[in-house]
Parts: sequence; C-alpha cells; structure tokens
Amino acid sequence: VRAYHFGTHFLVEMDVLLPDDLRLAEAVHVGIGLEQKIEGLPEVERAFVHLNCENSSASPSIRGDDQNRQAAVNVPRRQHKVV
Repeated sequence: VRAYHFGTHFLVEMDVLLPDDLRLAEAVHVGIGLEQKIEGLPEVERAFVHLNCENSSASPSIRGDDQNRQAAVNVPRRQHKVV
C-alpha cells in the first residue's frame, strides 16, 4: 500500500495478489470493492487497486521482509493512461 499527499487529501495505491484460480468476475468485485471502501475514507481523494495473481507456491505471509520486498519488485506493473 502506498499513499501520496494530494492537496488536502491522499491518493492511495494498493497492490493485491489473488489466487490463480479466482474467477475474473470475483477478482473485479474485489478490486472495485476495495477502491470504494478506501475512497470512502474522509482523508482519501482517490484510490487505485492493482490486481495480480500469485506466481509462487510460498505464502507471502511466511516469507522474510527481504523476500517480501523482492517479490513486490518482481510483480509486473501495468502502465495506466490518464484520460
């Protein structure tokens, strides 16, 4: 999770790893629901939730901090175009 000061409010970005077998419709509902909940906070102007699927059999919760940081670096980032 990253939060940036944006005027008087915050812009929040969240990267979420979902199971490989989660259906697309369910994943979309997860992303939209998270964005709406985060944007419901009074301090938040806008939220962006980035979804990706797990690509490792090791659970992120049992990895060390260095491994978590490295795993986050290895997650491919999508480029977003503001329109």
